[in-house]
Amino acid sequence: IDQRNSRSLRWQGIITVVLTATVYTLSYLPITVYFIAKPFVKKDPFLPGPFFLKYNRLASSFMNINILANFFIYSLTVTGFRSFLKTKFRQIASFISNIVFCRGQTI
Repeated sequence: IDQRNSRSLRWQGIITVVLTATVYTLSYLPITVYFIAKPFVKKDPFLPGPFFLKYNRLASSFMNINILANFFIYSLTVTGFRSFLKTKFRQIASFISNIVFCRGQTI
């Protein structure tokens, strides 16, 4: 690996790690706030307020952003992953086109 390619790989790795860590932190921040604030919020056992119903659901949903974002972060920053995806998409497209346009043969 030459010098320029080595620097490119290093920056590629740094950007990937920084983006992944940032998205992870931001996506887990609401649930962290929920668990910190939970003991201080008064809870009625018969009628829980919006904090326990809506905010808990919202905070839990934010954790899924991390899972979804990782795919896009890797697709944008890691060229090897991008070429892997291109290869797999071409294979799938070829397979589907062979099934759909089977050149007069019966399936």
